[in-house]
Amino acid sequence: MIVFEILVYSCITINAPVSGELMQKTCNWSARSGLYTTQEACLAAAPTIGSDVFSDVADGRKVEKINCVPLQVMTGDRP
Repeated sequence: MIVFEILVYSCITINAPVSGELMQKTCNWSARSGLYTTQEACLAAAPTIGSDVFSDVADGRKVEKINCVPLQVMTGDRP
């Protein structure tokens, strides 16, 4: 059986206080909780680009990209 999982790409940027020059940018893909039976349902549940990424740390992350990836799951008992 195939299910879909939401991956969210977000970045943290650190700018110089006076000039605003980019000092550091750290990005990553992270999985959201929940699995979906179709890619359409997964995409419908995905956060919008530019929305805040909430975590236990208020670091200003914003959603930059989303992807719904297929996962193979085993069902039933295997001998």
